[in-house]
Amino acid sequence: MMMKTSLLCLLVLTSLLCCKTHQAHLTINPSRYEFFQGESVSLSCEEDNSSAGWTVRRETTYRKSTCGDGWGKVEGSVCSITYVFKIESGKYWCESREGAASSSIQLTVTGTTAPSNLLAAYSKDGSPIRTEPAGHMTLHHVTSSDEDLYKCRIGSHGESPSSRISVSGQRNITAEPGDNAILPCRADENKDVIVVEWRRTDLESDQYVLVYRDSQFFREGQSPSFSNRVGLLDVKNGDVSLVLKNVTTDDTGTYECRVVQGGNNRWKRSLLDIEPICIIPLRVEPGNQDGGNKDGLKEDGGNEEKQKADGGIKDGGTKTGLVVSYFVLLWFFLLMLL
Repeated sequence: MMMKTSLLCLLVLTSLLCCKTHQAHLTINPSRYEFFQGESVSLSCEEDNSSAGWTVRRETTYRKSTCGDGWGKVEGSVCSITYVFKIESGKYWCESREGAASSSIQLTVTGTTAPSNLLAAYSKDGSPIRTEPAGHMTLHHVTSSDEDLYKCRIGSHGESPSSRISVSGQRNITAEPGDNAILPCRADENKDVIVVEWRRTDLESDQYVLVYRDSQFFREGQSPSFSNRVGLLDVKNGDVSLVLKNVTTDDTGTYECRVVQGGNNRWKRSLLDIEPICIIPLRVEPGNQDGGNKDGLKEDGGNEEKQKADGGIKDGGTKTGLVVSYFVLLWFFLLMLL
């Protein structure tokens, strides 16, 4: 009996050893669970048996998804996010091809702005302009001479990427329903584009028209009305113009373009606090197909022809009357001779 029991225990132990799964764990760099929007973060799956094919997955308020599916860059078992958004707060974990999952961690991303008691030193094309509190500067009565690259530094908090300001008259874009509209906007073509964000001013604060990051389009939080209808013209060459396909009258509004470009220093601030580099009003309305006016012109033409016809009748009557009078006078003259 004891031999049977020992044999059974040995079989169970052997089964457990044979069926042991290799467990991965998720590592974060920097090693913390809270981030400010705009920071970079790398997540990697570390496990002895690399053949398991572990990937990083997450669950946010929007959906469950895998790194590379609209967010993050995949390099082996490492998932890198260049510029993390607040809406990317959620649960992250590693998952193998076989469906095994590691324990999850909770990442929190919060927005931040420059403290109001700190002074920001602004520069234009590398030359200092002035220092302003509250982390923003306003240019009044701008002219074409204000066009240039601007950036700012806040003490030990770091330096912002350069942003180009273009000065021009406000450009209104008009389109008809069904057209493809292009809303023009250009970034500095000499610097890599990290993030492009297009918004419409009347949308909810947590919705956007388009967000481009890490060479792919970010879908979470996009307004459903723009899904699969928007794109960018030529990001690699700095042309971040918005392409809006098959427009409708509901697309009418004012659109704003914001861009974050490359630089070794990341400025830890909210994307929404960045001033737009382009503001483009779009008006979508049916074309001027005023059939009533055209019909009116035709009717006027008909009246004109009628007037000509009437004129012909009047002229004909006058000519007939003159001929009759001539014969009457001739007949009267002959009678007098007789």
